[in-house]
Amino acid sequence: LESCLDDLSFDDYPLEKVEKRLEKVRQVVRKYGGTVEAANEFLKNAEEEYDFLINADARATKLEKEIEKTRLELLSDAEELSALRRKYASSFEDEINKQLRELGMPSAKFNVSFDENAGKTADDVTSNGFDKVEFLISANKGKPLKPLQKIISGGEMSRFMLALKNITARLDGIDTMVFDEIDTGISGKIGTVVAEKMSEIAKRHQVLCVTHLAQIAAYADAHYLIEKQTEDEHTRSSTVRLDADGHCREVARIMGGETDDGVALLHARRLIEEAEKKKSSVNTR
Repeated sequence: LESCLDDLSFDDYPLEKVEKRLEKVRQVVRKYGGTVEAANEFLKNAEEEYDFLINADARATKLEKEIEKTRLELLSDAEELSALRRKYASSFEDEINKQLRELGMPSAKFNVSFDENAGKTADDVTSNGFDKVEFLISANKGKPLKPLQKIISGGEMSRFMLALKNITARLDGIDTMVFDEIDTGISGKIGTVVAEKMSEIAKRHQVLCVTHLAQIAAYADAHYLIEKQTEDEHTRSSTVRLDADGHCREVARIMGGETDDGVALLHARRLIEEAEKKKSSVNTR
């Protein structure tokens, strides 16, 4: 045994090295997740981030090229959109002017104005393109064209919006249209024309109209009476669908007559009958 021991040599350096290595591993595991798997995942993510940062210049160059390509495509699309707008602006003006004449504005002149000083670079493009467009109108003969939003009256605006909706109804993809007080500033024959225009729109859309004009109410396919009632210091609104008789009586009331006034009821009935004839002719066109 003594001879064997003499032949053995012991060096504690390798053991110390291994123990230091194990302690280092334990430190890394504690610092980066608590498990070997978590530490390895952290290492993988760190290597990917390092690679991303190392290649940042090349990636930036690639992105700059993609941005420039996209800018050129954006500008091309904006130019195409502008060309289409200008192409159809004239026919759009003609359609609006025709509708306004039918709505009792024979001297009205509508114009689509393009700002020729507007920028036409990729930096000028918005979600609407780079055009700056303004609607101009002259409501009376001899008057200069001015911005629609600044000079048009309430009644004129009602008719203009109805003309616009009548043209765009087949294009906008909206199932229901709501006209609130479309009869503002109009009466008589023009009220009937407005009702006819709404009937044309109703061929393709559901139309909800709030009105105080008998000519328009007479055209209703379904007439609802909205009333306010006060009870125990609380105000409530109610909506009731009227039958044929109620429809007639309400049209008579709107005209200023009594619901039991024979003359007013006769006039209301004639209005409704004429409306039904006009609607029938609209639906068969």
